[in-house]
Amino acid sequence: MRKIIRDTFFDFTAHREGFTPFMYCDTLNLVTTGVGNLIDAGQANGFDISDAAMAPAMKLPWKFKGPGWTKSNPVVADAASPADIKEAWIRTKLQEQNNPGFIKKGGFAYSNLTPLTLSMEDMKSLFARTLAAFDKSLQSEVRGKNGVLVRGPYVGYESYPADAQLAMLSMSWAMGPAFNFPQFKVAMEKKDFDAAAPLSFFKGGGGTQEKPAGRNAENQIMLHNAAMVERAGADPDRLFFPGTSSSVNNTGNTGSALASDTTSKVVLGSVVAGVAGYSIIRIGRWKGWF
Repeated sequence: MRKIIRDTFFDFTAHREGFTPFMYCDTLNLVTTGVGNLIDAGQANGFDISDAAMAPAMKLPWKFKGPGWTKSNPVVADAASPADIKEAWIRTKLQEQNNPGFIKKGGFAYSNLTPLTLSMEDMKSLFARTLAAFDKSLQSEVRGKNGVLVRGPYVGYESYPADAQLAMLSMSWAMGPAFNFPQFKVAMEKKDFDAAAPLSFFKGGGGTQEKPAGRNAENQIMLHNAAMVERAGADPDRLFFPGTSSSVNNTGNTGSALASDTTSKVVLGSVVAGVAGYSIIRIGRWKGWF
């Protein structure tokens, strides 16, 4: 992935997912933690309690909350045992069954449900590992376990403009990188990002296909930005989102609407044109997380 995506993806994702060092259930009643990191291999919208479903959670270094713990300052104490982790996971998974409607309160409502937490370092490690794995899974060519070069799912992914890579990783974070949108894939491999934009729509991403909102709307802005960058031969390392690239001219430079570098604005957390009321703020840097 391009450096600007690596530098800003935490903040982009925290905007959508929040920052939760404890276990909670997402809108599909799947146990989750961190910055939208799924730790539930069971079926969506169910209450599957099995070793297989719990396996992702069991791999993480859970600890008991320490004195002064808060969701933004997850102080840790002693390490949790496998039995402790299972008990916390099951309690989280069954909360909606035992208290119908609880899930609608959102992830932060689960903050005091169990005594377990991840440390800040373990949160950062989980996020970085997940992002690297998703990025690798989208690449055109990857090394298999035996070192053999094999074809990945998206030919040309590595050369996509920054906005297109951000859209791909945004979709992956929401659905997993194995999402199967055949027409979208064809358009992306042709670098026809304008055609790919409406094909990126997915259920649960916000709005309708005709009137996308939330993540769906953001992804479409990114893909239209990438199309403009590709047509103009502009700098593919520059991230325009949350602004738009509509002012890119045919020399690859930017017009007055984006006279100053949008990337700098992203780092500083300034609001730019694009999604109303939204900016990528350096939450991680401000909090000292990253």
